[in-house]
Amino acid sequence: IINISLSDTRNIPEMQQAVSYAETHGSLIIASAGNRLTSASTKDGERYPAAYPEVIGVTALNTDLQPTDDSVHGDQVDIAAPGMQTAGTIPGGVDCVFATDAASSSFATAYVSGEAALVASMYPNELPVQWRQRILATANRADPDNRDQLTGWGIMDPMNAVSVTLSGNLRGPQLDGLSKPFQSSSYQDTIVLHPTQDRNARTKQIVAIAAICVLCLWSIAWIVGLRGKRQRTSV
Repeated sequence: IINISLSDTRNIPEMQQAVSYAETHGSLIIASAGNRLTSASTKDGERYPAAYPEVIGVTALNTDLQPTDDSVHGDQVDIAAPGMQTAGTIPGGVDCVFATDAASSSFATAYVSGEAALVASMYPNELPVQWRQRILATANRADPDNRDQLTGWGIMDPMNAVSVTLSGNLRGPQLDGLSKPFQSSSYQDTIVLHPTQDRNARTKQIVAIAAICVLCLWSIAWIVGLRGKRQRTSV
């Protein structure tokens, strides 16, 4: 697992070649989708190497797990992770927390790299493209079938990533990077529910009423008998 907590507005051929070489040799790259405060361009748009299809581009969330304007958004965003007030070993931090007022995708990228390392350790025989699908398909999102420019395929979910069973029916991104929408053709017909009539309903009502009457008579007889016993005892 290769963590790249940086981004560039330039699509450099040598960078793309290095990314392709790394994946073909068994590595998965996780890269920052970009920060406005540290970028020469504050506009949303593609950042590299996050924009390459082999790379997982990570954007940062604030302490409420919401996307912020601190991060650069666009097609390069594949997944979102915490990037503010995160635990670390930065000198001067309080209780190992780096106190910052801005969300940083560098921290978020490290989180997703940790998730990728966990996935790779549990599935060492899978390919990087399969690790990537696990991470992206299991991210938490409102729409299971589509990504957006702010959080990509959603918020990272390591537990689901290591628990999911990969298949061609998995909703979200496929191994080729495309999205497979939920197929609902077999459920298009309107379902009409018709009430059914119990042929024994009348008999059941009579039996129920008779049972209640018997119970009432038995209760009355028991009470009368109890009173008669008390009267004899008092005499």
